[in-house]
Amino acid sequence: MWNLAGAELLLLSSGDEDDDGSMVLGVLGAAVVRVCDAGLVRISHPVNERQTVETLVDSSPQRRLTPVKSVTLPKRGKVFVVSKEGFLHQISTTEKQTAVPFPLVPSLLSVTEDEKILIAGSERTLSLFNINRDSVDRFLDLQHDDNVLSSCVSSDCRLLVSGAADQLIRIWSVTTGALLDTLCGSDSPVTSVVLYYGFVVSASTAAADVHLWNLKYDTDHKPIGHIPAGCAHAAVAKDADRVFYVRQQNQTEVISWNNNTGCVSERLAVSAEVCCLELAQNKRLLFCGLTTGTVLIYPLALPQETLCIPPPESLSRVLCLAVSSQEKHMAVAYEDSISLFEITTRDSFPTLEGPLQGLPLSLLHAPLSSMALLSDRKLLYGTSCGEVRFHDFCNGRSSDLEAHRGRVTCVTVSNWGTRALVGSEDAVLRLWSLSPLVLDHTMEYKGFFFEGVLSAAFSESDQFVFTGSLDRTVKVWDVATGDLLYVQYVYSPVVRMVTVRNGFVALSQQGSVIREVFRCPEVVSPDYNPLRNVKARYRITSREKTSQVVQQSPGSDLEHYNPALFNLNLVGKLREKPSSACLIL
Repeated sequence: MWNLAGAELLLLSSGDEDDDGSMVLGVLGAAVVRVCDAGLVRISHPVNERQTVETLVDSSPQRRLTPVKSVTLPKRGKVFVVSKEGFLHQISTTEKQTAVPFPLVPSLLSVTEDEKILIAGSERTLSLFNINRDSVDRFLDLQHDDNVLSSCVSSDCRLLVSGAADQLIRIWSVTTGALLDTLCGSDSPVTSVVLYYGFVVSASTAAADVHLWNLKYDTDHKPIGHIPAGCAHAAVAKDADRVFYVRQQNQTEVISWNNNTGCVSERLAVSAEVCCLELAQNKRLLFCGLTTGTVLIYPLALPQETLCIPPPESLSRVLCLAVSSQEKHMAVAYEDSISLFEITTRDSFPTLEGPLQGLPLSLLHAPLSSMALLSDRKLLYGTSCGEVRFHDFCNGRSSDLEAHRGRVTCVTVSNWGTRALVGSEDAVLRLWSLSPLVLDHTMEYKGFFFEGVLSAAFSESDQFVFTGSLDRTVKVWDVATGDLLYVQYVYSPVVRMVTVRNGFVALSQQGSVIREVFRCPEVVSPDYNPLRNVKARYRITSREKTSQVVQQSPGSDLEHYNPALFNLNLVGKLREKPSSACLIL
């Protein structure tokens, strides 16, 4: 304990016999309140060196004092301590200590400025209590969508601000309990909030920045609510109305987010940790792979009617899932094998048959990181070591494709099943023709930062392919020539993409849903530069009779990069200008 005037050390807990196992509960004026392991409360006065007062709390097992949270009430001269045994202890320097039952074990405990209301947070509930002389009475429960981490009440006790693990700040009415507003924009759990007049200051232990919010703003400019940033797993519906996500890696719950209302619509409990999510867009089925090897299937129309694929005999965890474009088959990749299932219906209810075929994997085989299933029971998959293989379940044959130098992060098949795109952490894209199986184009993109590819989707006509990368851009490539047509900055890496008419729906790492359309004008110009606003370069290697390589001149730098240095006869015709319709809606 330090004296702020002069920085004088007043009290030092050195771990001797007197202070063995003690915990400081609070400071009341010049008195320090501590509790020992045996339930002995010590009230010491290090400033005026008055005699230390020791009080033994009720020694009965039911009222043993194992502190969980404590808060100081200086105006009342008390320290409130909630014990693990379920009691609220009131410790005072002048009055007798009391203990009353308390209904919850809080992770958050605070009082209002006038010390009339006690605020306690436990998991997703924030409870408010009126403070009486020797007891507290609960009068309000505020429910959240995730664990409550912080709270603050205005000086007039009319407004309450709470921060939660879902990265949202909520504004409540203390008198009615109504949710008045929700502030989104934090990219990390809100662990601290302060309400000062019409402003809210928020911070997080997981971020280095501090946010300032003005409660008096134009609601027309309010950002749209989105799922928490950095979710472990996520899947988005093609109509962008639903997003399914698992917030933390070890979480045993899948959350359904209504993108139209900007709030959680449903929670799907699972029996084990979720490894991956996949969505059958047309049949409206959500697939969840678990660490136990089980695959759960939720029909979105009847989410309570859960289907289940039991784990394999080896009890290997599920690594990834893939659904064919026509949604007739599904492949499940385990640590030691890959199984093929058929998606059917029985009595107008979806069912799964199988496994129809299986592909055993050797112990030396690298774990699968991404895969895509064709409608004719062919599977294209990549591994964490960069290996790429093509397997035909009908005849059992497998082919090794050109490997990547990093983890394969996306494998995408075109809508008609004629081409496939494989991307990896090494920022290399390879566009394959599947019949016959040959490499058409190798597209390499190099910027100053993070180039790895995270997601991809073919356009509805298979004329273009869209990619999302770690450099926070969406790129459009011409499937026939491999040309880079457009680069758009979207402020956050795109982790999932789904094809829609004239464009795609995507989900960013920040949690936002992106709806984008792309139209390519017919007028072309050899002077068009897709990198005119981007400091980067790209190279295309195509399967041509001359086996030429399109590349940037080695003597030029990024800042003065000119696409005219490319062999335009091989690159093909680039578009004259970006489409005016290529934008985030």
